[in-house]
Parts: sequence; C-alpha cells; structure tokens
Amino acid sequence: MDHELAGTADICDLEPDGLRVVRSTLRHYGGNLRCSGTVTTIRLDTGSHGLNHLLASPGNVGVVAVDVGGRYFSVVGDRVGTLAHKNGWSGLIVNGYIRDSLPLRDIPIAIWSLGTCPQKGVADPGSETDIPLVFGSVTFRPNDFLYADEDGIILVNQAVPNVQF
Repeated sequence: MDHELAGTADICDLEPDGLRVVRSTLRHYGGNLRCSGTVTTIRLDTGSHGLNHLLASPGNVGVVAVDVGGRYFSVVGDRVGTLAHKNGWSGLIVNGYIRDSLPLRDIPIAIWSLGTCPQKGVADPGSETDIPLVFGSVTFRPNDFLYADEDGIILVNQAVPNVQF
C-alpha cells in the first residue's frame, strides 16, 4: 500500500496494532471529509472555554476528541472551527453538538458530532485535557492516532507506516 491514498477501510484491512473502530451516530460537518492525526483529548463541563483555549495552541495537524457527555448544547461553531483551522488542527470529534453548520462547510477542517443545537453552552472554564475519554464504544487516549473519512472513524496506537491518508 506504499504511496496509495488509503481510507479507513484499507487501514482496518491492515489490522494495525491497537485498532479500534468508533461505533456511534456521529455525523460529519466541516469542509473536509477526512482527517488524520495524533489525538488530544478534552472533557468539557458546560461550555467551550477550555476547548477555545486548547485550539488557540498549535495543532500540528492533530485531532481533538471532545467529550461533553452528549449534553444538548453546542461547543463548536464557525468561530471555533475557524480557530482550529487557523492553528493547524485537522479535525474535531465531538461527543456533543455543533452549531453554525452551514458556515462550517466552508472551513477546511473535518468535524464530527452528534448533531446540531443552536444554543451554546455557558462560559464555564471547567475542563480536563489529556485524559482518556470513552464514547463511541472506544477509549480515546492522548497520543493515539486517529483516521476519519466517509466510512468511519478509527483509532490505532500509532500512525500506520507507509500509508498516505
């Protein structure tokens, strides 16, 4: 598979170390249909303050797994999507909701979430980063490697060598 453009199905066929397939009802939003990168995790309490702070740092083409426990308020909108793209993050996987879905289509970042909600959370700074998160029937661990495309989202212990995603 050297230098071929691979997808999540191809990577699953290779059975890399630590392969975990996210099983959830996450839907795709954002201008990019696929992303890959090293995982950074964050658990939010009732708002996106901690996520904004995290996304203001260099993303180095990483992916942020965000857990708000599926509570019904949005933590990602067009401003957060723009901030993530501007600072080099390749994707956001949100166990929660987003808003501004139409403008998010024009931002070149991949975003998955449970759906949309027009109401944002309260400006609560409560958050925890770099901790294991459990959603979608898998554990997202800091520094896992994530691949996401039209077929799904998978996690592995490290980037799969010789795969162009």
